[in-house]
Amino acid sequence: MTFSLSPPSPLVGEGWRGTPSRSRDGDPGGGSESSRESHQPSTPTPIPSPQGGGEPSASAAESEVNLELWLTGEQKYLFDQVQAAIRARYSRSVNTAVDAVDFLVLEQSLVDIDKVSKKLAPHLGP
Repeated sequence: MTFSLSPPSPLVGEGWRGTPSRSRDGDPGGGSESSRESHQPSTPTPIPSPQGGGEPSASAAESEVNLELWLTGEQKYLFDQVQAAIRARYSRSVNTAVDAVDFLVLEQSLVDIDKVSKKLAPHLGP
């Protein structure tokens, strides 16, 4: 039994060697050898990561959100921002405001219980 090796499959946008293809200027055959050798493939545009594309970094989230002011009610933030700041500063994930307030006040003692805003105080656990 004999095996024959076939050429590797072409990359996207390339044709088989010897197969006529059209170059950008419409020249059948892909142009001369020298023009093919001098043609450099373009660098692909990077696709942003779904985990960080365009969003501020963890350290930026932490610096933009003052958790102490949020707990005392002096500053308002979207809860997503509060979650990101807690994750950045403490490497801890919280799912609800109750979790966030309990963690920051009872476990981390970030502010005194009596200084927690009236709006967030009901979130403190028993």
